[in-house]
Amino acid sequence: MRADMRRLPARGRFRLAVSLFTSFGYFQNEAEDFRLIADVSELLEPGGFLVLDLPNRDFVVHQVGIEPVTTRTVGRMQVHEARTFDSGISRVVKQITITHGGETAQFRESVRLYRPDQLRAMTQAAGLEPFGSLWGDYEGGDLRSDSPRMVYFGRKVG
Repeated sequence: MRADMRRLPARGRFRLAVSLFTSFGYFQNEAEDFRLIADVSELLEPGGFLVLDLPNRDFVVHQVGIEPVTTRTVGRMQVHEARTFDSGISRVVKQITITHGGETAQFRESVRLYRPDQLRAMTQAAGLEPFGSLWGDYEGGDLRSDSPRMVYFGRKVG
């Protein structure tokens, strides 16, 4: 199924919803982000779970500060990334230039980064309660300021 996340076409109840690899935070405003969380919560059966995998805001801000520009080779492609962080809207913006065989393509990525307290408040307002602690990596390590990820586990109240 292909659809816009802002208008979920799913019906029924689900036991688990998962959002991995920074697929959350791209909408233009926080209200749209919240609406998605609320819609997903509505689709979860009571006691169902939501797993959100997001970049850890503290880690990203630190990385942008020490290495705002990176260039790497992937196969025969050159990937150049220039990052900035806009603290006013809590977004990291990445300008990506890919060069391959003499041709160049450019992309722009902009992702809102949430602090743990903001994420918890948003999910609780949508009818979810934290289930366990936030992870800072895919191995289940505790979330710290130098953790690359922020993995949230929530359970539908009711």
